[in-house]
Amino acid sequence: MIKIFSRWKPGSALLLLLSVGAQAGPPLPLVTGTDYPPFADTAMPGGGIAVRVVRAAFERMGETPRIDVLPWKRGFVMVLGGQYLATFPYIHTPERELEFHYSEPIFKGGSYLYTLPGKQFDLGNPDALKGRSLCVPHGWGSPAQSSVTAAVNRGEFRLERPADLAGCMRMVAAGRVDGFTALEALMSKVSEEVALAGRFERAAEPVQVVELALIAPRNNPGSAALLARFNQGLKLLKADGSYKRLLEGG
Repeated sequence: MIKIFSRWKPGSALLLLLSVGAQAGPPLPLVTGTDYPPFADTAMPGGGIAVRVVRAAFERMGETPRIDVLPWKRGFVMVLGGQYLATFPYIHTPERELEFHYSEPIFKGGSYLYTLPGKQFDLGNPDALKGRSLCVPHGWGSPAQSSVTAAVNRGEFRLERPADLAGCMRMVAAGRVDGFTALEALMSKVSEEVALAGRFERAAEPVQVVELALIAPRNNPGSAALLARFNQGLKLLKADGSYKRLLEGG
């Protein structure tokens, strides 16, 4: 007992009380979806990379997240309606940024154009888009937004919107669409699941650098503080190496 108390530092009791109080608070209601491997998928360890990181970041701050899994569109609407505090993982789009605050990136990586071998084209070149088509899963933001939107409005470019990335891969493999875009990690996982690994050619350069974030509605006055706490927890995870282990599934 003497040894234990000799290592007790001034302020430790206060820190302990604060820690216990934080842990005893109500769980934070958050929502995500599934079928978005390796980031959010109920079939993956811990629910996927993004779920593991979000949970660990809040826990590092002494908070307990309650992460529900719902259809993406339903969860998104329920966050705006106040039933949940935040949702994830989402990329930046001009439309979303009107309604949501964004956290620091949960994950950051290049999104590439994938086509059948020898069929690559430049999404940023209006002339290269003429007569072409791109598959973008329902609810996803379109890459190269301005050039693609302008070409679609002119009737020179076609977008297909299946339910998920697997649908896009099947459409491109069948020759019904010219290409799709995806993060490399996501492409690798899904192509294996649908037995299409090795079928597609990747562009040499990314179409865009994608940041997947936790997003919280601007109409909730507590959103900025929530994301600030998450960002601090994420920073701590990166500082001690935990973040890298979470990405690797540890």
